[in-house]
Parts: sequence; structure tokens; C-alpha cells
Amino acid sequence: MVIEFESISVAIHAAANLIVTRVVGTPQPDEFKQVAQRSIAHRAQGSEMRALVDLSGLTGTHLTSSHIRAYLTRLDAAVAASGPQTRVAVAFFAATGSLGYAMARMFHAHASGLPHLEVEIFDMVDAAEAWGGVPGALTRPEGSTTAAISPIDRLRAESARSDKVLTALTSSDMSIDAKRPHPSVILSMRHVPTVLQPLLQGIKLRNT
Repeated sequence: MVIEFESISVAIHAAANLIVTRVVGTPQPDEFKQVAQRSIAHRAQGSEMRALVDLSGLTGTHLTSSHIRAYLTRLDAAVAASGPQTRVAVAFFAATGSLGYAMARMFHAHASGLPHLEVEIFDMVDAAEAWGGVPGALTRPEGSTTAAISPIDRLRAESARSDKVLTALTSSDMSIDAKRPHPSVILSMRHVPTVLQPLLQGIKLRNT
């Protein structure tokens, strides 16, 4: 089921307890409230709901900090009412430094302490999908029958990409001194899986 609001598109996958939301333009505060109401109404009882929220198309906002806090408090209460052990895991996606990323950080901050909500922010769309346990939910074309990539295959792909970073780390012109990597290397390392970053840093130091 797909529900279209003025600035928000919501795809509800009831069988999978998955909500995929895309925000484009400048949404009104009431739109987010309606999204929450519709989402909770279609959630299966007694199980976890996952939500992917794409804020990469956000161009403006009328939401204030108080709007977001009130919205999340109502959402937490609605989830609690459907079962004491239930929860909603929300993954926000937006480019670092964008308006969407700033809004996602506000949601993340205000969700702190709400027992039935878990919020994370990602600047890589496939990482957001993997965290939500639904690879391909945002990146696959609508209607595609191609199987979604599994989380382990996504990790393998990210590990393969790190080969370019390994090559850069062994290049002598990539360092400022023997103990501090060049800023461009640090930037590259941010796009490598977290579990690999200490290893790459060690390789860099051993080769300087």
C-alpha cells in the first residue's frame, strides 16, 4: 500500500512490518503526524516495526524541535499501547551536511530516552537498508523482481571497495607525518565498514 501526502510518500509493507518513507520538498508538521497514525494502524500486533526514512530530497522544513519531540512522544505511546515489548526501529538516510541530515539528528536526539523507539542516521543508503534488515528497500526500482542483496553480501561488497583505500594508504604522498594520516585518507576511511577501520589505520602506520 502506498499513501501519498503533499511532500511525503509512504509505502506500507504490512506483511513485513516495514514502512518506507520518502520526503521531497518542504513537509508540514501535520503530514508527519498522519504518517505515524497510518503506519501504526497497519502494524501487525505484537511484533517489531521497521522504518526507512529517506530525507535526501528535503528542501525546507516547518518542523520545530517542539514539533519533533511531541511527534515522537505520541509515536512512542502508540507503540507501547500495542504491546509492552514492541518497538519501532527507524533508519534515517541523508547526505552528511544536508538539511535532511540535520533534521535526522533532531529526531535522533529527541528519541533518546523513549523506550519503544530506536533511531539511527546513515549517510549511505545501503548501510541504512542493511541496518533495517531490508537491503534494496530504497535502492531497488519500484516493481523490480530482482532479489534484494543480503546483509552479508553487502558487507562483502563494502570490503571489496576498501581495496582502493588500502592502495592509497601505501602511497608515500598520502601522509603528513609518520603518525597522522592525510585528511583525504581519513575521509576515505569513513566510507569503509567500521570493523575494518582500525586494521586500515594500522596498515597505514606500518607503511610510513
